[in-house]
Amino acid sequence: MNEEPIYKLTLDFERGVNEEYGRSVHKRREDDARMVAQISSINRNTQWLTGSAKMPGVTNSDIVVIGRVSIDHIDDDLGNNFYIGTTYSEIGKTLIVNWNARIAELYFLGTDSADVLASTLLGRRSFHVANDDLTAYFDELESAVNDQIAFPLTLNQDFQFPRPQKAARPVIARGVVNPGTPTETPWSDQINDAPTARSQLIPKAAEPELIEPKSIIKQQLNIKSEPPLIRTPDAVIHAINQPRRGHLSAVLSTLQPDQYRLVTWPSNQPLIVQGQPGTGKTIIALHRAVFLTHEESEFKHDTYGPLRLTKVALIGPTDIYSNHVKNVQNQLGGNGFEIISVESLLASILDVAPASTDMTTSSKSEYMDTRWILGDYGVKAVSWWRKHQPNVTPSVKMIVDSLTKPTLLRDAVVDNAEFAEYFNSMKNWDYAITKPNYWPFLAMVSISIKPLAMNRLYSHIFVDEAQDIDPLRWRIIDKFLGKDSSLSIFGDMNQRRSDFSYSSWTELATDLQISDENGIAPVYELQTIYRSTRRILAYASRLLPKNERSIVALREGIDPTIIKVIPKEIHDEAARQIEKLLIAYPSAINAIITINPQEQRTRLQKKGWGYDSRESLLSKDDLKIRILRPDQARGLEFDGVVVVEPIDFPKNIGRQGALYTSLTRANQELVVVHSKPLPQELKIR
Repeated sequence: MNEEPIYKLTLDFERGVNEEYGRSVHKRREDDARMVAQISSINRNTQWLTGSAKMPGVTNSDIVVIGRVSIDHIDDDLGNNFYIGTTYSEIGKTLIVNWNARIAELYFLGTDSADVLASTLLGRRSFHVANDDLTAYFDELESAVNDQIAFPLTLNQDFQFPRPQKAARPVIARGVVNPGTPTETPWSDQINDAPTARSQLIPKAAEPELIEPKSIIKQQLNIKSEPPLIRTPDAVIHAINQPRRGHLSAVLSTLQPDQYRLVTWPSNQPLIVQGQPGTGKTIIALHRAVFLTHEESEFKHDTYGPLRLTKVALIGPTDIYSNHVKNVQNQLGGNGFEIISVESLLASILDVAPASTDMTTSSKSEYMDTRWILGDYGVKAVSWWRKHQPNVTPSVKMIVDSLTKPTLLRDAVVDNAEFAEYFNSMKNWDYAITKPNYWPFLAMVSISIKPLAMNRLYSHIFVDEAQDIDPLRWRIIDKFLGKDSSLSIFGDMNQRRSDFSYSSWTELATDLQISDENGIAPVYELQTIYRSTRRILAYASRLLPKNERSIVALREGIDPTIIKVIPKEIHDEAARQIEKLLIAYPSAINAIITINPQEQRTRLQKKGWGYDSRESLLSKDDLKIRILRPDQARGLEFDGVVVVEPIDFPKNIGRQGALYTSLTRANQELVVVHSKPLPQELKIR
């Protein structure tokens, strides 16, 4: 039997459902003010389905269905088929429940869900979404279940949908899914829908490994010791192979069970997520931030902690990162959710313009700038001033000028020759405010003089790329936590760029006082790598200690290309290689990562490329390139990456975090161009 017409018919049917859903929610939003005024309460069943005691469907998010669930009987509230979407709605007698609702757990966890309906599950259907339209579907069916039984082309009460009216249906790649049949292996033997002709073999034997978390975490998440299977593997590969166009996108339809459990982690409990590049740390952080702020999110149990938070911060490494991830917030509709870089946070305290990120160095100056104890000198100086000059309200300038020259305050507060030398180097306020390395201390003084107002405090703070944040900056971030607030921390200790940030999550948890009564930090370690390929990661992991080179990647990929040139040709060769990558991946933004972005940018501008300094983006026709320093590349991803002169990348004791991060930014293809010797670990063996 030819399954192609059945697949097309089924996809068109689901597209019609999605369009009707969009129309119904748009109308609901337009009428919201009038409807909310008329409705005084919502019955308990609707709260169970929407997770909201407010009128559902008013969040400003994309309106798409991301999945469908089939059960073996007609439930009074759900029918025997219901959809998962970005907001609650009803179409006839068919429900689209919000992904934040408790019942949505059936979709994300399947038969492992704690819901009473888990034992009645027939199947789950995941959709790939592009521009608010459905372009592909992927079925996961329980044993011996036929897709036509699980997902008939009718809905509850035989409600029929018209075919979609759009002029052209998006063309989808074949070979991604075998319509109508469940997947028999963890993932397909071969994927034919990659952005280029380079097919990528997916090894059958490799299965994702879940590192067993600490006992407290295991109990709270109910995680089993055995490795998990990948949910909807064909859909995951299909999504991974889509071109990267410069902004991160939501991945609701392919969110994995372990990721979902972390997204819905209790809001009143701290969380630290450790993971290699591409394990989904940023995805979890963003979806979790939306989950905690979305007005339709639902409590998981009585002790879960508050939801529908109105002031939450996601702190990332750079402003480029902030622009890269904000699209997910727009797609999912979180409220009161601010994305800000660490340096922008400091600048906001001091009321100055944010500074451009400088390359981190391992120097005596940086060591002094970043110490937790440095903040004590600011606190003690303000306290001394108030005691001895109670009638004069100090300013940051007054405190700094009193610490940097001979004064009674300095004599009383600065009791250490090392710090006396440090304050001498600070010179005075006018000098210090022009040097961003002094900003953490100045910010600490500012907060000591005038504690942050209540409206500046956050109910929950997320910190991504947390391995690079030094102790003094952590101390300042902690000041932004309101009463009974909590932290969600995401990072990879192997990507540390500095010798003076925390060397372990346990050390950080101790200083932040988020360890349990036994001193155990709430660390959960992700192992499955979704984004980059096995061969790229195998090359980059040579930089890691041997006991930390475990790789569990979904795709094999192609070997990195290593090119040696004479010194005067280094930038021209990098330009040639990035243009080759643009031929292979024309729909994506590709990147050059180098210590000398200015020279590289000049070479490309001479070849006709225009430059947008706000985005660090070069463009020509429809093609786009980012040229970044290693510190700017943190948290970003590209289909093709050229890394230039690896030996020049800054090193820290026992690690090459900046280089490791840069090599792992590539999703599809990595090119290394060098004229100097490669680092010993990367030499051909």
